[in-house]
Amino acid sequence: MKRCNSSSRAAEINSLCMSVSAEFYADEALSQAPILPEIISSIDEKNTILGKSLNNGKVMSLSGPSDAQRDGIYRDIGTFIAGCAVVRDETKKKKAQVLKTIYEKYGRKAISLNQQAETAAIRNMLSDFESAEAKDAIETFDGLADLLSELKSAQDDFDKATSIYRDAKLNKGASATELKSEIISIFNNQLVPFLTSVYNNKTYSAFARKVEDIITKTNAHVKARDKKAKDAPAKEEAPASQTPEA
Repeated sequence: MKRCNSSSRAAEINSLCMSVSAEFYADEALSQAPILPEIISSIDEKNTILGKSLNNGKVMSLSGPSDAQRDGIYRDIGTFIAGCAVVRDETKKKKAQVLKTIYEKYGRKAISLNQQAETAAIRNMLSDFESAEAKDAIETFDGLADLLSELKSAQDDFDKATSIYRDAKLNKGASATELKSEIISIFNNQLVPFLTSVYNNKTYSAFARKVEDIITKTNAHVKARDKKAKDAPAKEEAPASQTPEA
């Protein structure tokens, strides 16, 4: 059996491991066999961490879209309340003033603050709108309660996105490159030698052939990619033809 190509990328090894594990767990007899389950368990353990490391590497701030959403709703609330404040009905106008006072306490400047300060401002404003006087005023104007509920939901979404981003930054763990090397070592120094020794054993033969096929296909992909990368710089533009002097 061929060994894993050490030039494989972390994502390729991650995919290879998942394919091998899927084949192992599909055959119940293998879980009762000696040695192999321990090797697969070691691969699974490393590959789980590798998968997380790869995902952490891809993580971008998820708070961006959530931040834009809450900013938009915050502005809509300000526009809504401003419209309420110019109604002709004096009773409604007084109630609108209650709402306007709360909103202007924080103002449009709130969404120009840093994210932490903006979060505090929005949370405090929503709390102010929970007062008995504010609730009475809110009920006077259809649609405002829904907007405030949307803002609370958007703020909750922002908090969740921020938490995901922070956790990813704090829990990077071992690098994908290090984990990839460790997994390749398990394959080349444990799994492949073992499967080679039991290649014709009826308990292992089907699994061994499937693993061999998975490794062969992965290696072929790696080889083709490396060749393409190697050939790319060699392609130089042909020199322009020169017109002979008369």
